[in-house]
Amino acid sequence: MQDVDVLILNSQYGQEEIKRMITRKNPCFYLVDAKTTAADWKVLWNHPRGEGSTKRSAAIKIDILLPGIMELPSFNPYWINYHNSLKLPTAPLLLVLLHKVRGWSKRVNSADHHYEKHRQDASDVATLAPLASQMGVTIHDNVLSDEFIESASVWVNDFIAAYPNLRTQYHWRKIGFTHMPETHYLALAIT
Repeated sequence: MQDVDVLILNSQYGQEEIKRMITRKNPCFYLVDAKTTAADWKVLWNHPRGEGSTKRSAAIKIDILLPGIMELPSFNPYWINYHNSLKLPTAPLLLVLLHKVRGWSKRVNSADHHYEKHRQDASDVATLAPLASQMGVTIHDNVLSDEFIESASVWVNDFIAAYPNLRTQYHWRKIGFTHMPETHYLALAIT
């Protein structure tokens, strides 16, 4: 399953209203009930042929996010990146990386079905951290608030302690996270 996270800055609408607005404008987007029991939200999906298509593998789950949800911070739109092959607006790489390590932290500590996704999150983090450090991304770029960076340092340290075999510590230091844990803890395996 593919999914896309869409972070909307400065919206006057809530997540559910934004989802309904999207589905009213384009029939390729549709809403389905959440898997969570008694959930009061719907899940937004996109399929080139619209709802009811028999090719479920082509459908993409769309998460509509607002600052404050899942601890995502707001940031200056100046930092939105358009320099990619599709010319799509993308969040700063530092935010993407820290959002992914935050997701890993929540999932690895989850007792429900979300736990199963922590290995993929760890793999994504292990790919993104070297990329970010090689691109010169640092926490000192003033893209994200000090409070968010402080929260992220806990997630980063937990990740390093859990996966010393991934050898991401060098990259986290280069990004600016300098207070690292000892890596002799019990390591989790990515399988």
